[in-house]
Amino acid sequence: MEACAPTPGTVDENALQEFEDYDAVMETIRKVAKGGLTEREIERLLEAFKKTFDKYLEQPYLLDGHLAEIVQALVKPVKSADCTDDVLHTCMVFLVVVTQVRGYKVVVNHLPHELSDIEPVLALLERVAPDSVKLRPTTYMLLLWLGVLSMVPFQLSRLDSGDSGTKPVAQRIYEVMKANLTAVGKANDASSFLSAHFITRPDIKDLYFDDFMLWLQSQISLEKEVTTTNVLSTLAMTFKLAKRDVVMKHAHSVMSLLAEKKLFQGNNFIIERLALKLCQRIGLCFLPVNLASWRHLRCIKQLSQNVQENGPLSEAAFPTAQENGEVDVPEIVEEVVDKLLEGLENGCLNVRL
Repeated sequence: MEACAPTPGTVDENALQEFEDYDAVMETIRKVAKGGLTEREIERLLEAFKKTFDKYLEQPYLLDGHLAEIVQALVKPVKSADCTDDVLHTCMVFLVVVTQVRGYKVVVNHLPHELSDIEPVLALLERVAPDSVKLRPTTYMLLLWLGVLSMVPFQLSRLDSGDSGTKPVAQRIYEVMKANLTAVGKANDASSFLSAHFITRPDIKDLYFDDFMLWLQSQISLEKEVTTTNVLSTLAMTFKLAKRDVVMKHAHSVMSLLAEKKLFQGNNFIIERLALKLCQRIGLCFLPVNLASWRHLRCIKQLSQNVQENGPLSEAAFPTAQENGEVDVPEIVEEVVDKLLEGLENGCLNVRL
């Protein structure tokens, strides 16, 4: 859960009031971005950098005023054409420290997201082996960065050269995200973040969505805990981002697979938690939109209406929404509720109903 700024009446007297280490942090980043450091020097700088940010673990919101500048300072050398591998990996390691304190959901908002950045970031990811333990921080941040870039509102086909011997950019991203979802190593939410945002793009879902959903289901196995964790996280995020008519046709097969693989009764509480989270998202897809139509109005204004006595016309913003009343509950929703109630018996899990 993201930390929130306390109310004025609840401020701890010993709590920090602002980000006090801005100058020291920026000086460290300048040294790292310049390059030419020995491994020992990098270790000392990284240790001091971690110690500085650890002070803000309980108050990460204090970073927000300077977060954009910190992120940009660490990313700028990476975008340079003459950036060496050492500078790339070092900058990404330091950026991971910032991300661990503030949370990736906040940090990604400050990553560059121009269309021209897609190919360079993708090329960097293709150079990094997904299974490399040493380069894991680099892979993590590049996946998050590419995930943000995958949300740009332009068709990715614009980046294709048209050469028959060159793979389309969309296909390259598709292959990279599948390779990282099944990489042997530590599970990470960056691969899920990229996969869910890429596969739900309007220009991608018709090409890869159905095949990708079938592929994800084929990768679920309690024997492959890391891959299963990544897959469940991706499915949960996909059911959240995709339109209902796109994911509902896969809901029954996914729900059946969760029960068949006995993911709700496994020994890995992370997998159990993600299975329940996915189960919850599946149930939400089948619930009808139920809004008070009188509260959501969209005004239709024209210049000529400004002088009319009747005022502007209005229509419901959600014309298909149902008002409060009885609705037929699909059988799968009852199954989802049963699973969530069973999850309440597990003291290791947090189930939100």
